[in-house]
Amino acid sequence: MATITEIGTNSAYLEYTSSDGFVGVMDILEIYLTNASKGYVFMDSLSDDNNYVFKNVDDAGRPYCIKFRFDTSNNNRIYTELYEYDETNNQLINKTYRSNERVAQPIDLNAGGYFYIFAHPKWFVWYGSSPARQGDWNWGSWTGVFVRERAVGEDATNINYNYPAVAFTSGGHLRGSDGNYRFWGCPRLYYSAAVKTGENASKWSYWSNGLKLVNRNNNNFFDGDPDWFTGQYYAADIIVGYNYQKFGRLYGLKEINSNLGNLMDIVKLKVDANYFLDDTATTETDFFIIPGGSPLRFAIPK
Repeated sequence: MATITEIGTNSAYLEYTSSDGFVGVMDILEIYLTNASKGYVFMDSLSDDNNYVFKNVDDAGRPYCIKFRFDTSNNNRIYTELYEYDETNNQLINKTYRSNERVAQPIDLNAGGYFYIFAHPKWFVWYGSSPARQGDWNWGSWTGVFVRERAVGEDATNINYNYPAVAFTSGGHLRGSDGNYRFWGCPRLYYSAAVKTGENASKWSYWSNGLKLVNRNNNNFFDGDPDWFTGQYYAADIIVGYNYQKFGRLYGLKEINSNLGNLMDIVKLKVDANYFLDDTATTETDFFIIPGGSPLRFAIPK
């Protein structure tokens, strides 16, 4: 029988056997996510034996849904699909581009396995075991959904503000060390006086488009590209950027140096109450390291 064990305020270890299957994994995940501290609601009317749907809300109370979709067509995998939720019609709408393809979590129905779960009202991230697939950017990285800030005027105040401020990405989608392969997707955006959905609400972004860096040697913040060759320690908030317009930071997730550690090692970062980097913080907070597509490392609050 699948089990789940908390290993931090925002994290857990889920272990399953070959007999549990997708439903067994999802049933134990449901118990964990629907805890009052996490805020997720299981949507039974939208779920079945191959799809488990959970609803949550962003900072403004706008609903969105994560659908965990079981796919048996290619070695058994689980996609983390992100949608808006239409409360009036009880429907999933505006599926986030690429959340239903490429990067998925492996589930081993022959030998069993485990998932590391990182869950908070403002993010869900998971990383699944499969030794044969680790290191492959399609398989060997985390997938996640994040609430984001609303930092741009038209995004925050326009009449189209009835959509959730959330984004999907993965360690594989953020894999490029040169900044040329950094993808995020949203169910919907409002940009340049127009509603964007589907592929138009996603972006292959760049370092200058998406990151705020801090040199851990002196805690000075700066914008720009990291120098991959000097060995400087840094941590970065990740910002949803669209054609150099910065919509806001993703809650929880950080990018860090690839030489700071490996899966589930601890790195200590100075952050504020919302887990954004803050060089004035008087204490450091524990983050777990999670790998992305080579050579990247990311960190998520423990």
